[in-house]
Amino acid sequence: MITAFLSQLWVQRLGWTLLHFLWQGTAIVMVYAMLRGLLARRLSAQGRYVLAGAALGAMAIAPPLTFLLMPNAGGGPGVISVECFRGRLAAAAAGGGGAMAGGRADVFDSAVRRMAVHGSPAVDRSPSA
Repeated sequence: MITAFLSQLWVQRLGWTLLHFLWQGTAIVMVYAMLRGLLARRLSAQGRYVLAGAALGAMAIAPPLTFLLMPNAGGGPGVISVECFRGRLAAAAAGGGGAMAGGRADVFDSAVRRMAVHGSPAVDRSPSA
């Protein structure tokens, strides 16, 4: 019974998501600590609060985003494909609004694509026969 439960795709994806969150959370904390150290004397209490809130927000968003973007075990796209994000980011960049303006959409898109293709242990890397 437990073997059948653990072999379900969503359980495996959840496990890999939690494993990925270990390094993602560490990276978020390291960026927060670096910014906090560099801006220590310049930030007001409200600025420190906003910075900490942004770090916590990033930690809250990372696992669901990882779960949705993680490719299937067969190498197929995840629940949300990278192409879906590419279209949305390109539209945001072309519209000139939002955080993805000014060519940053391409940088984000390539980073997400690399993570989806190369960064997930769930991708089958065995040579094709």
